[in-house]
Amino acid sequence: MNHWTPVRLVIAVICVLALAPASSASAAKRQVPHGFMSMFADGPALDPAVDLDAQVAMMARNGVETLRVAFDWSDMQPYASAADVPADQQPPLDHDVDGIPTTFAVSDRVVAAGSAHGIEILPVVVRTPPWAAKDPGDFASPPRDVQTYARFMRALVRRYGPNGDFARERQAQRTLPIRSWQVWNEPNALFYWSEQPFGRGYVRLLKAAAIAIRKADPGAQVVLAGLVNQSWRHIRKVYAAGGRRYFDVAAIHPFTRKPQNVLRILRLVRQAMVAGRDRNKRLVVTELTYASAAGKGVSRSFGIEVTEAQQASLLREVITLLAARRRELRLDRVFWVSWLRRDMSRDDVFDYSGLRSIAPDGAIRDKPALAAYRTVARRLEGCRKNSVARCRR
Repeated sequence: MNHWTPVRLVIAVICVLALAPASSASAAKRQVPHGFMSMFADGPALDPAVDLDAQVAMMARNGVETLRVAFDWSDMQPYASAADVPADQQPPLDHDVDGIPTTFAVSDRVVAAGSAHGIEILPVVVRTPPWAAKDPGDFASPPRDVQTYARFMRALVRRYGPNGDFARERQAQRTLPIRSWQVWNEPNALFYWSEQPFGRGYVRLLKAAAIAIRKADPGAQVVLAGLVNQSWRHIRKVYAAGGRRYFDVAAIHPFTRKPQNVLRILRLVRQAMVAGRDRNKRLVVTELTYASAAGKGVSRSFGIEVTEAQQASLLREVITLLAARRRELRLDRVFWVSWLRRDMSRDDVFDYSGLRSIAPDGAIRDKPALAAYRTVARRLEGCRKNSVARCRR
């Protein structure tokens, strides 16, 4: 019988260890929950001329794990009936939802691209079509009847939720179901909700939407509209109007120059949530940015205009700070605004918020902030050093 000597046994063990893959102990440790590093895509990123699948693939390589996109109700259901639809309507309104002509062309592209690259989608469902608006001539008009919005939301959940129509249409292709839905955007701002004060009207919409979402998918999360400016005061208005029962996750847009003030805003919001008997509810930042608009002659200032180098530095600082305080804040995700912008407006600071910039000829340039985002994501998500591959889950 061939017995192993102690020396031969030691040599064998060393060889096995050398050939084995790196253990979890030797790999970097993940510091944040899945989805903490998130992104908002709008404008040029959704332009048909831009390869959305390629952009989402690049997001995944750079550490993005959740993608927030606007599902524009007005674009998806622009007409109340088939009789109102022009013959040359593009994209074609090829779905009938409760008798309303509907297109899912953009949302289908978004969900397909996210699914292909393992990125979850958080839709923010916004903007009333003129036929459903209280004031058809007002871009920010709330709906005349909140049930029209609720029916549209129910249709979205049935299409993209678990075992939804879109997954069945794609058959063998991987489709990630959407399990979180954000009900409107910044209703405390006139640009998105023309009836102020917003509390009672928005909570009526939130209630109708929450009932529709939970009926269609009992396991879904209802995300409060992102609140901006003095958000800690505005969330109190949501509670005062009876909104506590109708959302599962609070959302805040803490736009401010100093990272420490971002933290201060979120702490004030958390205090307001505790006062509203919502101590255990989770929190997300659905919009956060610094815009590389310094020296670009933008007419309207929000106090977040910086150089490209400062944008990268502040991004690193603020996300690192929020990751370190996430347990205290019960903070689950931070969405950067945004992935791709044009960097050319004279009146929109947020046009300079992208990690990438697209020129008029279609050429796309990476800004220093993209490398900063990638570096932070690698560290927080437990990526191996210098790897741009998918991080460990």
